[in-house]
Amino acid sequence: MIVPIIIAALAIRSVEAATYIGCVDPANVPAGSSTTISTDVNACINFCTTASTTDAFYSNVDGMCTCTSSSGSFTIYEQAQDSGGTCSSDQASAWILNTPFGFSGCYSQTVSQGRTRTTFPSSPEGCLANCATYEGAALSRSNNLLVCQCADTLDGDGAEVCQPASASGGFYLYGQSLTEPTALARRQLRERLRRAQIARNQYCPSSLTACMIGCDHEAFECIDTQADLEACGGCMNGLYGPTVRNAIATGVDCSALPNVALGGVTCTRGQCEVSACKYGYALVDNQCVRML
Repeated sequence: MIVPIIIAALAIRSVEAATYIGCVDPANVPAGSSTTISTDVNACINFCTTASTTDAFYSNVDGMCTCTSSSGSFTIYEQAQDSGGTCSSDQASAWILNTPFGFSGCYSQTVSQGRTRTTFPSSPEGCLANCATYEGAALSRSNNLLVCQCADTLDGDGAEVCQPASASGGFYLYGQSLTEPTALARRQLRERLRRAQIARNQYCPSSLTACMIGCDHEAFECIDTQADLEACGGCMNGLYGPTVRNAIATGVDCSALPNVALGGVTCTRGQCEVSACKYGYALVDNQCVRML
């Protein structure tokens, strides 16, 4: 139910950010040097960045945030819910901190131009480090083997669900800018720095989350995503702030769940809890299924 992508401090030539690297079972998250309960993935990333660790894991199950010095064995990574890297409500999302690379999505194949390089790193961090002088990077957990592609220009072809470590193919695509910014770009960067600073000071009270309203990147509302029926667990139109360029829905509209009786669902601790179904349906594992 959570994920999306890119947040944090800004540098002169690129955006030093947290970038998504996959979904894991919370039980398989590596042991961390620091842990906390976070309201959302952005809060977790900020916490781990402050803790000076290299990786962060945010559990959609209970909000547990684990800061680590490793992304763990690549064999622990599971299939995501879509090509944007959305992790399910029973998974944890994994992030590399302080990297200029941003996650672009998952694809069945890549198309490269210019210089290229292929390596077999031991970790996603190693892949991005190997591609430091290239604008494009692609990571494939193919048949339990990490394969890293670097290229001056690297595009994805054929969007597909982000694959698990046991898959026979599929690429996680990343990009960075190595171009010296123009005067306009520097002004835009200063504005993003200003917004990032505002984000660190929070737009809303500590118990609420700033969520975008519709497609307007300049408008937001403060929502209690732990209890709001129509934005349960996250923002329906994406988080407001420095992450808007990659903003996607991270919540669930509990009122739109199929076959649920009127007033038969609540949002508790960021999870939809169904208590009653429409006539002819039975409540099974928090879902309303048709009675035989």
